[in-house]
Amino acid sequence: MKSSIRKLRRRFHRRDTNKDGTSTETGDTATGVVELLSAGDQEEDQSAVDDGSSHQDGVNAVETKVDAQAQREVVSRLPQLATYDSQRPRPIDVCYSETCKAILDKIKAWAAKDGQPQIMWISGLAGTGKSTVAKTIATWAADEGILGGNYFFSRDMMELRKSSHVIPTIAYHLSEYDPSLTGCISKALVERNGHVLNQEIAEQFRRLIEEPLRRTYAPTITRKRTLLIIDGIDECDNPKDIETIIHCLSSLLSSPDVPNTHIRILFVSRPGRHIHDALYAHNQLLIRLSVEDFVKTSDIEDYLRNGFSKIGRRDWPSKDDFGALVESCGKLFIYASTVIGFIASGAALRTPEQSLQIFLNIKSNDALDDMPLKQLDDLYSHVLLEAIGAYARINSKGMVRFRKILGSIVLLRDHFGVSSLSKLIEEEEHQIWNMLNRLSSILIVPPERNPETPVRFLHPSLLDFLIDKTRCDERFFIDVSCMEVYLFQRCVDIIIKGLKGIVDEEFIPVMCYVCQYWGYHLEKVQDENAQMVMKLDEFVRYHLLKWFKFARVLLGSGRPLFRCMEVAQNWVSNYDIELLKILESTLRSFRVLEDGLWGDLQSTYDAARSKYGHEETRRGTCHPGTRVAVLEEIMDWATSESMGPKIFWLHGSALTGKSAVAMSIAEWADEKGILCGGFFFRDIIESSDLRLVVCSISHDLASFDIAMRGPVVEALERNEDLRSSEDLELQFNALIAKPLLLLKQDSCPILLIVDGLEWCEGATELLTLFFTHLSGPDTSHIRILITSRPTPNICNAFEEYKGLHKSVNLDEVSAMVVRQDIETYLHDRLAQIHETLSLSTPPDWLDHTNLDSLVNDSRNSFLRAEYALRFIGDSNVRNPVDQLRTWLAKQSRGESFENMYPHWVAEFGAPHIQVLDDNVDEQFNVHALREVDNRPSQLTTYDSHQPKTMHVDVSLETPPETLPSENDSLVNIPNLSSSILNIDNRDSHKKFGGFGVVRRAHLLGMKQVAVKTLQSRREGQYQQQITGYEKRVPRRFLHEVSVWCGLHHKNILEFLGLAESSKDGLPLSMVSPWIVNGNITEYIKLNPSTKRLPLILGVAEGVQFLHENGIVHGDIKAKHTHFRQS
Repeated sequence: MKSSIRKLRRRFHRRDTNKDGTSTETGDTATGVVELLSAGDQEEDQSAVDDGSSHQDGVNAVETKVDAQAQREVVSRLPQLATYDSQRPRPIDVCYSETCKAILDKIKAWAAKDGQPQIMWISGLAGTGKSTVAKTIATWAADEGILGGNYFFSRDMMELRKSSHVIPTIAYHLSEYDPSLTGCISKALVERNGHVLNQEIAEQFRRLIEEPLRRTYAPTITRKRTLLIIDGIDECDNPKDIETIIHCLSSLLSSPDVPNTHIRILFVSRPGRHIHDALYAHNQLLIRLSVEDFVKTSDIEDYLRNGFSKIGRRDWPSKDDFGALVESCGKLFIYASTVIGFIASGAALRTPEQSLQIFLNIKSNDALDDMPLKQLDDLYSHVLLEAIGAYARINSKGMVRFRKILGSIVLLRDHFGVSSLSKLIEEEEHQIWNMLNRLSSILIVPPERNPETPVRFLHPSLLDFLIDKTRCDERFFIDVSCMEVYLFQRCVDIIIKGLKGIVDEEFIPVMCYVCQYWGYHLEKVQDENAQMVMKLDEFVRYHLLKWFKFARVLLGSGRPLFRCMEVAQNWVSNYDIELLKILESTLRSFRVLEDGLWGDLQSTYDAARSKYGHEETRRGTCHPGTRVAVLEEIMDWATSESMGPKIFWLHGSALTGKSAVAMSIAEWADEKGILCGGFFFRDIIESSDLRLVVCSISHDLASFDIAMRGPVVEALERNEDLRSSEDLELQFNALIAKPLLLLKQDSCPILLIVDGLEWCEGATELLTLFFTHLSGPDTSHIRILITSRPTPNICNAFEEYKGLHKSVNLDEVSAMVVRQDIETYLHDRLAQIHETLSLSTPPDWLDHTNLDSLVNDSRNSFLRAEYALRFIGDSNVRNPVDQLRTWLAKQSRGESFENMYPHWVAEFGAPHIQVLDDNVDEQFNVHALREVDNRPSQLTTYDSHQPKTMHVDVSLETPPETLPSENDSLVNIPNLSSSILNIDNRDSHKKFGGFGVVRRAHLLGMKQVAVKTLQSRREGQYQQQITGYEKRVPRRFLHEVSVWCGLHHKNILEFLGLAESSKDGLPLSMVSPWIVNGNITEYIKLNPSTKRLPLILGVAEGVQFLHENGIVHGDIKAKHTHFRQS
C-alpha cells in the first residue's frame, strides 16, 4: 500500500512537457487525487500516509468533509422542532418583561455558580408558565455561552412525544458546543448509517454521551460550564423511557472516574409520580423548585396589562374589573392568556366589555388549595358553552359532531388540517370551520384559505380537561376508549377502500395517516370489543398483505409499519390465539422481506396509481370508452385458460398510450384479485437496474399470496447475499420463477405487468429470463403483459421467441378508431369543465364544429388533447369559451403550443410534445467543426478499473498544436438529433458545471444518455469572435468537440455524437452515456466498504493517458468523479 502511494507521488510530482515545449506542474492534482482517501480505509492505509504531512492533511480534510456530510444526513432524521428556538406551530413565549424574575434569578444563580446540586427540577401545574420559564433560561444560557444542549417535548406533535431521539439530539448539541467531544460523538452518530438512532436509550447514552465524556476526560483540564435543559418530560409518550433518561443523565454526575462537575441538568415538568420517583433516586444531586411558589400577583397583572394594550383600549377595563380578573387568574398564566385571546377573537360576535363580563361571572366556590385546577376548568367550560350554547343536549346531533371533531383533534397522532380531517371523520368542511372559529381562543385555528394547515391546542391543559370525566361537563367529555375505537375503524375502512383503484392526490395525506397509525388507535382500546376483534380479523386475513405492499410505497419504507403490527399482535394476544399466530408469522416474514429485498418503490403499481411522488411516477388509465378493442383483447387473453402464449407484448411508438392501457389492465386485474405484481419503468436510470426490478417484482409476489411469500422468504433466509448477487438468473429463478410456479390457481390465471420496457438497459436479458423460465407448459396459471416501444433490441428479442408470445401494435390501430376515441375523450371532458370551475354551462357549449376542430387539432394524440383541455379549463382564467376560441385560432396559424405557452407548460409539469422532423440536416457544418482555438474546455474521462468504471470531470488547458488536425475525420461525427428522445428540461434534474449544463435524455434503441450544452452566458463571449456562417456554433464548443472526439481510450468516456432540437429548446450539444451511480462522495457514502486505493489508481491511469497526449487537467475532486457499471 505504501509503495503504491509513493509510486503515485513520483508519477504526479513531475514536470510534464507539452508538445509545444511548455511545461506544467501537476503536484496540485496529485494532492487532489490522494484526498480521495477517507475514513473508511484509515486504519488499513495509515502507513501509506505517514511519510508526508501534506498527504495526511489532505486525508484529514476529506475525512472531515465526508463525516460532516454523513452527520448532516443523520441529524436530518432528528426532530427539527425540538430545540428551544425552533419555530413551532404552537410557539413557546419567553417571560414578559419583569415577570417571573424571582424564579429566573434563582435558576440562573444555580446554573452559573459552583458548589450547587447539579440537577434542578422545575415543577408546576398546567398553565403556570413552566415552558416559558424554560425557554427564557435557554435563551439566557445561549447568550451566556453555557447552553450545551436542550430538548423541548410537545404532546401535540408526534415527533416531539417520542423518547428515542432525546439522547441523540442532546449529544449532537454537545458535539457542536464542546470541540473536544465533536470527533467521538460525530463518529458514533454516523456509524452504520446512524444505527444508533434505533438503539435502546441506555445504549444511545453510553455511545453518544458517556463514552465521549470518558474518552476526552483529562484531570488537568477544566471544562466550561455546560447546561442541559429538558422541558416537558411529562409530555413524553413513554413514562418508562423518561425514567431511563433521568437515570442515565444523572449517572454522569455521580461517576467516580469522570466527575463531570461542569454539567448542570434542568428538568421541567408537571409533578408526576413517576418523574418524582426517578429524580428523587438521586436526591443528593437534586434541587426542586415549584413554579407556583414564585408566581406573584404582579406577574399576572403585568401580563394582562400587556395583553389589553394590544386590544387598543387604554381606559379599559376598570380598576375593579381588572382586580377581579387578576384574582380569577390566580397563578395560571394560561388563564390570563385565554381571556385575552377570547376577547380579541370575539370582536365580531360581542363587544370587549361583553366578553370580559363572561369571565367575571365565573365563580369558583371551591378552595383553590383543594382543587388547584378548578379555576381553569371553569374557564374552559365557559368558553365551550359560549361556542355551543348553554342549552345544548348531550345526545343532540350537534353535540355528537362537536365531540367527534374535538375528540379527533385530541387523539390523532399527527395533526390534520380541516380538509383532511373532514375526509377522515366524514364531516363537511364548513361544519368543522363553524365549530373551530368559535373556539379560536383555546385552539390555534388557521385561516380558512389554508385548509391543510393543522389545527392545534393552544395549551395541553385543554386536552387534559376534555378527557377527564371528573373535571369536564359530560357534554364535552371525550371518552378516549370509545373515540379510539371509532378512529381505528375509520382507519381500517379507509385503508380497505384505498387499496382499490386510483387514489386521488388530495386523499394522500389521509391515506398516509391511516396506513401508519391504525395500530396506535388500536393500542388505546382498553376493553375487549367483539366488533373490534371482528374488524381486526377481517383486516388481517384479507387485507394485511395489500396494506403492507401499498403503505411501504406510500411511506417510502416498511419499517414504520412494523409498529402497527406489533401493537396488533400484543392486543389480540388476549382475545384470539389463531389470529395472533397469523400476525406473528406475517410480521416475521415482512421483516425478512424488508431487509432482504431492496426494490424500487416508485416503480410499483401502487406508486403509479396513487398519484404522488415525481411526475414520472404517475400513470393514468384509459378514458372510459376508449381503447375498447385493445383492452378487451388483453382481458380475454389474461383470463383465458387455453394453452396459448403466456406473454403478451403491447407495443407502439411514443405517445400511443401504452402505459394508459397497462394501467387500465392493472386496475381491472387488481379489482379481480389477479394482479400479482408489476414493474412500471420510469425514464430515470435507477429504475433500469435489473436487480432492483427482480427484487421489486418479488416483493409484490410475496405480498400477493402467502403461498408465494413462503418460497421468497425461504430463499432470502437461506442465502443472505441473494439480493446483491451478480448472478441475475439465480436471483430471478429463486425470487420470481419458483414462487410463481409453486402457486397453482384453481380459477383465473394471475397477471404480471411490465410497463415501459424500453427504459430498461437490460431489456433483452429480462425478456430472455421471462421466456426461458415462465413460458413453458407448467405456466398455464401465469400471464405476463409487457409494453414497450419497438426498439431494435426488444424487437429482436421477441423475434427470437416467436410463437411464445402474442402481440398488438398500437400504431396499426386504424386512424378512424383513434379519432373516435379522442372525440369521446374530448366530448366527456369538455362537458365537465364548467362544472369543475363552478360555472354555469352555456347551452351551445359543445358545438359540433368546435369539437370537430379540436379533434382535428389533436392530430390523433391523446397528449395533445390533454394539453388543449388543460388550457381551456385553466382555473386562473375561468373562461372556457374564450380559451377554446383562442386555442383553435392560434393553432390554425400553425403556431406550436410549446412556443405559445412555455410558462404554462412548465407550471403544469407537462412533457413536451415531440414531433420528429424528417428534414433534420444529416450533416453538420464541416468548416465549423474544424475550427478550434486554445480556450479552456471541459472533458469527462473514465477509468474502467474493475469492478466499476469511473469518470472525472476536468478542465483542459490544451494548446492548438495538440488538438486533432484537420485530417482527423470530423465529418463522420454521428448526428443523433433524430434519435434523441425525452430530453429532461426540468431545472431540478439538470447538472450544472462551470462551463456547461448537462441534461438527461434517451437515445432511441439504446439507453439513457447525457446531453451537454455550453451555458449561454459563456457562449455569448465566444460567439462574438465568429463571423459568417459559422456564427451558429461557438468556438469553444468546436474546441471541446475536437478534443473529445479525438480521445480514444478505455479510461475515457466515449463520445457518441452531436444532437440538437429546436422543438425541445436544445442547441447543438454533445452526447455521451449517462452516469448511474453518482459522484464518488455519494457512492462511497452508500457503499462505505469501498476501497479507495483502486479508485485512485484508476484515476491516475486516465490522467496519465491525457498527460502523454499533452493534455493537462486542473480540477480533479471527489464530486467530479463518478462511477458506472462496467
